Amino acid sequence: MLLTLACAGFGACQDFSDDTAFKPTTPELSFVESALQAGKATGEYKLTIKSNLPWRIKSDKDWVSFDPAYGDGDAEVTVAVGANRTLDPRTATISVYVIKGEEVSLTLTQEAASASDLATNYYVKADGDAANDGLSWAKATTMEKALELAMNGDFIHVAAGRYVPTVPLTGVKTDADKTFEIHSNFTMIGGYPADAAEGAVADPEKNETILDGDKKAYHVVCVTAQKMTGMRAVVDGFTITGGSANFGSAGGPTIGGVRFYNTYGSAVFVGNSAVDIVRCKIKDNTDARTGAIRVDKGAEALFSYCEIKNNACRDNGSAYNSGAFWIADCTLTHIDHTTIANNKTTGVGVGVYILGTGTTTNVLISNSTVSGQSLHSEIASRAGGGIYTREYGNVVIINSTVYGNHCGRGAGIAVHGTAAAPSKTYVINCTVAGNSDIDVNYGPGLLQNAAPATIEVYNTLIAGNTEADGTESNVKLQSSNNKIVSSIVGSTVYDAEGAAIPGVLFEFAKMLGTLADNGGATQSCVLLGDNNPARQYGMTVAELENLCAGLDPIFGKVLGTIDQLDASRDGKTVIGAVVK
Repeated sequence: MLLTLACAGFGACQDFSDDTAFKPTTPELSFVESALQAGKATGEYKLTIKSNLPWRIKSDKDWVSFDPAYGDGDAEVTVAVGANRTLDPRTATISVYVIKGEEVSLTLTQEAASASDLATNYYVKADGDAANDGLSWAKATTMEKALELAMNGDFIHVAAGRYVPTVPLTGVKTDADKTFEIHSNFTMIGGYPADAAEGAVADPEKNETILDGDKKAYHVVCVTAQKMTGMRAVVDGFTITGGSANFGSAGGPTIGGVRFYNTYGSAVFVGNSAVDIVRCKIKDNTDARTGAIRVDKGAEALFSYCEIKNNACRDNGSAYNSGAFWIADCTLTHIDHTTIANNKTTGVGVGVYILGTGTTTNVLISNSTVSGQSLHSEIASRAGGGIYTREYGNVVIINSTVYGNHCGRGAGIAVHGTAAAPSKTYVINCTVAGNSDIDVNYGPGLLQNAAPATIEVYNTLIAGNTEADGTESNVKLQSSNNKIVSSIVGSTVYDAEGAAIPGVLFEFAKMLGTLADNGGATQSCVLLGDNNPARQYGMTVAELENLCAGLDPIFGKVLGTIDQLDASRDGKTVIGAVVK
């Protein structure tokens, strides 16, 4: 009855079973734009949609959003893009649709961030509070907290004071393994005032910031950061002291393919990382078996405007090598505008010891001074007081002074190699003087300790080096595969062909000053007198440019056109490290 009444009320029930007269609208959907480009920062961009039906828009990435997210007909959409916090460009697909599965799409491409865009700045004081976030001087935190939080691209600013490590190196737990671990490619800057506030400026000379192993830590600083394109770890403006490498068995974890032996590298141990050590004083560290600084497999390390002083390898009569640097199997170590002085050991290579164990070790020493290295005991067989290149070494020493080092043989510079593992050393624009040997007849200035080692000497002054009895005896070369050109050895001046120039003599005592502050970052020796052959018979700037352009490209652009004090050689033909 109700059904009958309903039909009657509406006149009649209609039959909709035949829908042949219905014609749905054909979707017409498109973007006006063919693609979308976004900058690295957070931003908004416009898209224009053409549609004759209701639509929705979406993205396959959560860093892209839309306003509006749906509409009816033609519309302009605001596309919000989040900041790219990666070092690679990234893409997203934007799709508009009426019916899912039938979509029109375009690509949004966002540019990569740079390292500086990713940076968080942390602030550390000696009395900082671990409960603070460390994001300002007013809320300074502890060194341990900052190191825990810092990631690639970040900065840690450290106020003056003394800091002792409290956290062990990754993979170990003992107290002696406590270290300041540079685990990522961040920058750590010391030298701010102890009471630093907003706007403080770092000055390491005024505000000493000490990383102190307290004579307990195997390594004061360990660099374990993974190498990344375009990024380097940086340690700037610290005094690194008090490291004491283990005198027992050689243990230690393997990180990044490098074994961090607890018997090596009491001050700084660099693994397979890229790091800049800048304006640091590395002093008074004691090692069991090798130098205070160990640069190991695959490393790319720069030591710039540093002082490496008064470090020692153990004194027990055994042949433990290197007091300052042990550099092995590294891609490149660059020692620049740096002083290496008064370090000691019982073995060889007291200042800088360079060795490859199956792969080439590349070392560039520029505008630096290596002086005062010595042995704990007078042992005549120990070679290489200042710099010692061993097997697989590929070394350039330029614009540098090697002075007053003392050891058994080759007190200034020594090189060694074998037929299976040769080495090569270039000495350019250097002064090698005042070095002394314990033994006799072994080249206290420059020694080729084995014939497969190659030495090439250019525009260099080697004089005033003495043997045990005090007689001057500067160079000993054991094969003919060497060059000494446009240089001075003892009193003899050599021309560009390597031949002695008749009637021209150099007098060491009258023509070269002692090691002193002559301006520049490091001490040096200046030439004395105007009628000095070292001022007349050297190489021109054009010749030096041509020479340096032919060096191994691994060293980059090596500057032979300046002297140790960064003065120009233009218009001068001066032999030695300093043109004054």
